[in-house]
Amino acid sequence: MIKVLRALGLAEDAGRGVDVMQDTMANEMLDPPAFLDRGHEVVVELPIRSAVTPSERAWVHELERRGALRGPDRIALVHAARGEVLTNKQVRGFLRVDSGEARATLHRLRDEGFLEQRGQRGGATYRLTGTLRPPSGLRLSLDELDAVVLSLADSGPIANADVRAATGLDRAEARALLDRLVKQELLRRTGERRGTKYTRVSPTPQGIDPASGSDNL
Repeated sequence: MIKVLRALGLAEDAGRGVDVMQDTMANEMLDPPAFLDRGHEVVVELPIRSAVTPSERAWVHELERRGALRGPDRIALVHAARGEVLTNKQVRGFLRVDSGEARATLHRLRDEGFLEQRGQRGGATYRLTGTLRPPSGLRLSLDELDAVVLSLADSGPIANADVRAATGLDRAEARALLDRLVKQELLRRTGERRGTKYTRVSPTPQGIDPASGSDNL
């Protein structure tokens, strides 16, 4: 009986619900669910956020109808659509994989006709195929860029390189974006030069004096 129910999608093995949540959110290129074990219960948070915008997500889903795209492939393709020239090192950085996996991702996208390769071996670069048109306005707006960076900083301190990997900005553009968020008191800067890090500033509850911590109401 249980085999029949499984085949009909009416039953699943205990604990598989977690896999379903993780796989579904990864498929939509959303941040993964967070699990908090409180001893007597487990709390699950489903953050509906992502470094990929809705228009980019819709574009990728459209491309999936043209060829085989795996999860990591889609993220690399979004970076290429933002105007980035991809290298093995860049892909290793934003996918957090080793050189072999990065090369496999780039070659799959090339072989499927999504990317064009220039150069060979260590000097190879990859660009979005000229006939592949991303939707107009795919380049992130200032508000969308802010949201991407703040979302990254929610998980811990970030650096200029993290912003470049997530947005496709160059070093100067990423620095200008980070400076603006620091001036808006949304990020706090620590360190100098290549050791500079940016930390998310927690909002101060209304009516609380940040200097004294006392309630002014």
